[in-house]
Amino acid sequence: MADSTRDTGHSRAPVIGPEGRSDSAPDAAPAAKPARQTASLSVSTAGGGPGNSTDNSTDNNPGNASGDASDNAPQVAVQNAAGTLPGNTPDTSPGRAAASPPEDAPRNDSAKLRASAADNTAPDSAFYASDDGPDVAPGRLSGKATELALFLAASPDVIQVQLTRVQGSSPRSEGTTMCVSATGICGTIGGGQLEYMAIDQARALLAHSGARTEMDVPLGPEIGQCCGGRVTLSLQRMEAVDRAALLQEEHDARDAEPHVYLYGAGHVGRALARAFAPLPLRLLLVDSRETELLLCSSGVETCLTPLPEALLRAAPAGSAHIIATHDHALDFLLTSEALDRQDAAYVGLIGSKTKRARFLRWHAEQIPDVPTAALVCPIGGHAVPDKRPEVIAALVVAEVLQALAVRAWVTAEV
Repeated sequence: MADSTRDTGHSRAPVIGPEGRSDSAPDAAPAAKPARQTASLSVSTAGGGPGNSTDNSTDNNPGNASGDASDNAPQVAVQNAAGTLPGNTPDTSPGRAAASPPEDAPRNDSAKLRASAADNTAPDSAFYASDDGPDVAPGRLSGKATELALFLAASPDVIQVQLTRVQGSSPRSEGTTMCVSATGICGTIGGGQLEYMAIDQARALLAHSGARTEMDVPLGPEIGQCCGGRVTLSLQRMEAVDRAALLQEEHDARDAEPHVYLYGAGHVGRALARAFAPLPLRLLLVDSRETELLLCSSGVETCLTPLPEALLRAAPAGSAHIIATHDHALDFLLTSEALDRQDAAYVGLIGSKTKRARFLRWHAEQIPDVPTAALVCPIGGHAVPDKRPEVIAALVVAEVLQALAVRAWVTAEV
């Protein structure tokens, strides 16, 4: 190697060599784990980007499917957007490069773990936490609340339909709401004949300037359904205070949604983002490569950061972590960090049985006292031997939803 260092602009930082160690210094025992830190977040542009590109990973993105060239959308700058992660601060320089550390800044121990984790692959450069923090693009922002706000803004006259009582089997649970205007609807109370009847009744109420009514509906042969239960519906014309209350309720529901962190915006990462996008979850797609994040047009929150482990450490307890980056060393680091927390609902590492065995050996050498029983690798199980990104995504989504449901049940029991 002609030069074992790279000029960062402030100091000569060691480059990680092909065998996973610094070429400028001998191997050293891992230092004590740094205190958990929270990166300050700033909002950057959301939207589409360049056309098709290829992912740098081979083992990490099975199937090697090409990116979707149609994932282009206008870029929109958003500052201090509601619904992004805590600690949000304004930033007027989206897509910035990671800042080099000052001369006296200590190396983050994560870099040492990256060095020991690398096996014939190495990080592009040493990673440092910059003062600016990562760039976060809010994407879907507040989810269903955004859709509801747009609907209410476009509909001056709206009836709110709510399931106020449920006996026996019903397509939706008690408390479910739907909004009906003269020309559209937002939400669903379960579809079928019950919903058609509710929409007809709501529009009749609108046409005759009615304020409120109720419906008592048996879900049986009388209406052509076979659920077997019985429901009571409340239909009420929405005033300004009702609209505000419903919007606040939707925002609160989003705040309570489980968090899913997806590390890696390659082919599988973007397929996972598309699969998770419509679900009642807080998904954050994380990558150090802006070009890959720009290829994701799924309407999910994205985060451009050179230090994804800082986000992982700051994640709420009970979150799901899916590790599918372009870098095996980074995969190992993030997986180890997630297991070390011991409070995640799901820790999944993309890869083969061989990669799992290699990670377990490395983990046992680096952090032998941290259990690995919670690790899911390969992700998606073994029942469907299909490596296309969309198939993997479908299987992983089912896996994560089940893990989150188990976590919620266990928490409720405690």
